[in-house]
Parts: sequence; structure tokens; C-alpha cells
Amino acid sequence: MSLININKYGPVLNKYRIKADYGEHFGKVTKIYTPNGIYGLKEVKSIEFLKVVHLMLQKGYKKLIPILPNIDGQYATQHNSKYYYLTSWIENKPLEERNDQQKLMVKELTSLHAKTSQTIKLTEKDIDIFYKNLIAKWEKKEASLSQFLEKCEEKLYMSPFELQFCTYFHEIFQASQFARKKLENWYELVKEKNTFRVAINHGNIQNHHFLIDQRGNGFFSSFEKATIASPINDVVKYFQKALKTYPTLNEDLISWYYMYESYYPLQEDEQSLFLSYLTFPEGVYRLVVSYQEIKHEEQRYVKRLLKNYWQLKNIEYVALRIEEIEKHKKQQEESHTTS
Repeated sequence: MSLININKYGPVLNKYRIKADYGEHFGKVTKIYTPNGIYGLKEVKSIEFLKVVHLMLQKGYKKLIPILPNIDGQYATQHNSKYYYLTSWIENKPLEERNDQQKLMVKELTSLHAKTSQTIKLTEKDIDIFYKNLIAKWEKKEASLSQFLEKCEEKLYMSPFELQFCTYFHEIFQASQFARKKLENWYELVKEKNTFRVAINHGNIQNHHFLIDQRGNGFFSSFEKATIASPINDVVKYFQKALKTYPTLNEDLISWYYMYESYYPLQEDEQSLFLSYLTFPEGVYRLVVSYQEIKHEEQRYVKRLLKNYWQLKNIEYVALRIEEIEKHKKQQEESHTTS
């Protein structure tokens, strides 16, 4: 945190009739101290997310940091071609037990998804278009990775990045094939029912975007990426970030997944779509494209590729464990029905 020149925000704060004593940077938020309390001011590129936030409130979900209106009744203020919004300030009081904190966050996330959930009807044409478009995108990315592999193998001397990529390629390809298999499974399942469940997604679930007040109530912040989509999108993004770490057998995240499911059970097609999105090696593809455009930062790209490979293997462990648990559950159900 660092103190700032509060005068630069004067025209914005005037719109809220707020006279600030001083301010400090707190991540991407400016913490504003006033005689009447503390506020959070945040600059954003777009205010489209406010439409989703209003819809969320209309549907009865209110566990978010309140966004305050300005004197014109607007929930965002424009100044010098930039947008700002102002919130109440909640001093984060994390729970002592990490597991309790995670449980509360999962409970609130499923509450958001459940309260804003709706089932939409799909035609067979809609399903075909979505499936074929996504498969075509993935095939194009797979072809791009295969072409890069061939280029590397034609060389007499590979760069460290190229050699590392060739070493990992078989496992990258396997991840891609697993993702496609799960997408095909989703396609077959959703064609049978012609329905698809959507809900409001936070869009950027992270531990530091979930705050706990003095009473132990949890609130989400930073809804700038909120969208209406399949609820699994929030879970996929959270997992991808949580698994971008050193190699680990992350049983905590598997517990997180089944905690989520206990509050908001996923349908079979949603589980397949979740595993499909989670396992497709998008990060590796983007890195390879970037590497081919910027070739003078070899050491940095080698490190990034290693981190992407670790994430790939961490995801593989979690995906296969969930698949194994689901198979076991199905076998138990079948044995109960036949006995």
C-alpha cells in the first residue's frame, strides 16, 4: 500500500459529495479515507458489467460489496475518458481455519449460481453450431502445435524452448484428446435433452475477491468480468488459477469441487463440459504462439513453458481423480438398482 495524491480523484469524488482526507493504493482499488468513513474507488475500462450486477440484485443475490450511486443516481462516474465506481469498504477479517474460509466462499458462489440460474431451450441446430465451432477452433490450435513440433524436429539444433516443447508434446496432445472426448460426451448428452443451464458468473473468482466482515459474513468483490454463462465457467477459471503452481496432488481442490456439488449439483453434461474446458491445453497453445512472435526472451519462455507443463499435470491429476470418483459413484448406483 502507498499513499497517493488524492486531488487527482477530486472531480470523481465530488460526484459522490465526498471530501477525502487522504487515499492509498490497495491492489487495483484506491482506499479513500473521509471524515464519514472509508470507501473503495476503482477505475474500470467498461461499465457493461453493471447491467449484470443489477440483474443479480433483481434475482435476489445481494452478497456483494455494495456499489454506491453518485449524485446523478448513476452507479459509475466518467472523468477524462475513464470510468470509476465507488463501494463501501469492508475490512477483510479472514476466518482462522482456511477450510472454513473456503467452505464459506463455495457456499456463496453456489448461492450466486442457484439464485440466478435458468434453463434455456436449445434446438439441435444451436447445439451443432456450438459444438462444431468449438471443435474447429481446437483442431486449428492442435494443428498449429503439431506444425511447430515438425518445425522443431527439422532443425539440427533446437533452442532450449523448442527441445522442452518436443519433450512435453505427447502429454500436451493427450490432454487435448481427453478434452475432445469429454466435449463429445457433452454433445451427446445435451442433444438428448435440448436444454442448457446458465447462471450469472462472477467471472474472476479468486480468494482475494472474497471478503469476510467482522460478523463472519462473506461478500464477493470485483464483478467487472461478470457474465451470463454455464456455471461451470466460474469453477474452471478458479481451478486453472489454483492449479498454476508447482507440481502437487491437489486433493484440497477435489474436496472444493465436491463441496460445490453438495450445494449446487452439476448435471452429467455439465460435468463433461467442465472436464473438457479444464483440460484443453489453451495456455500452452498461447505460449507457443507468443514464443514464435518474440524470440529474444528464451530464458523467460522456458520458465513459462515449465510452469504451463506443471499446470497441465496438476489439471490431469484433478480431472482423472474426478472421473474416477464419478465412475465409482455410477457403479455403486448400478449395484444398488440391481440388488
